[in-house]
Amino acid sequence: MPNPTLRLSRWSSAGRADFVLELDLPNISAVAAHNGGILRLPFTSNPDEVPFGTSLLAVHGRLVIAESVTNNNPGIKIPMQTWYPNHTTVEVPLTFTDMALAEIGRKSEDAHCWLELAALANVRHQAPTQPQQSPPWPTQAWMTTVVRDDNAAGLTFVMKKQDWLELLKSMSFERTRLVELPVAGGAGGPEWAECLRLLQKATSDLRSNRGDGAVSTCRKVVEGISRVLAKQWGVVIPNDDSMPDRLKELAGRMASAWPNDKEAGPMLATLYGAAWSWSSPEHHYGSLVPEQAEAEFAVLLTASLLTHAGYLLRVHPQLLKKPVPSNGQP
Repeated sequence: MPNPTLRLSRWSSAGRADFVLELDLPNISAVAAHNGGILRLPFTSNPDEVPFGTSLLAVHGRLVIAESVTNNNPGIKIPMQTWYPNHTTVEVPLTFTDMALAEIGRKSEDAHCWLELAALANVRHQAPTQPQQSPPWPTQAWMTTVVRDDNAAGLTFVMKKQDWLELLKSMSFERTRLVELPVAGGAGGPEWAECLRLLQKATSDLRSNRGDGAVSTCRKVVEGISRVLAKQWGVVIPNDDSMPDRLKELAGRMASAWPNDKEAGPMLATLYGAAWSWSSPEHHYGSLVPEQAEAEFAVLLTASLLTHAGYLLRVHPQLLKKPVPSNGQP
């Protein structure tokens, strides 16, 4: 697939000059910065006769990531920056808020982007209309002028999901990023969607330094998962059973139903028990761990639990039967 291009033009009595900018999409990169990160968009320009001819001198603009593009959307401002010879990378400063909003708008899909650029350019001052059949007049002067996208269509491009996640990692944003979670279908669908919504809320609370709210929301997610599993797998558990009893019952049924996947039950029970205990009031309010670190670990545990549970719900959609006692008695 060809790289996307953007045409910058200027119209005046001195003539027209066009610059075609091509985005090197596969080589977009990012680095961490003091208050977020810098997204680096590599471009080539035609013409590009720096420093002796027609060339761009500086560029600026705006970038919209995973949002609708309207005239009222300010996007992310791209400050004016020099267009160096052999170093034609447009650098877009992103705050952690910019990255968080992009993650929310992306909705676990590819990152669809829209870019608008304008530039200062060095161009020839074209001579006025000369008589026919006369020798070409030499260049009278050089001038610096503004070139822009006259159609205001901008440049659209798509960063694939995995590429975007790698860019976030390069900007040190992976610590508070909501992981990509599987979608569970079937009987647990609506309840599962609510678990995902709550985890996203817990992640937002964590990003906003509301550690206590993040932990309490994680607790709701863990409680909700038990309802999803019970509905999807037909497990009826008395309300007066303790969580260790529920986990023991669940692990036993898994071992009985899935002899070829014996580790699934213990793994799920371990993750569930850890998330349940870590988000419990007894642990949370009596812990010596700083609140924000406590919340971060709670979100990570809950996300890991959802990831593993979602996988099991997809590959094992059948109902779970009660385990058969070793003595053969019901």
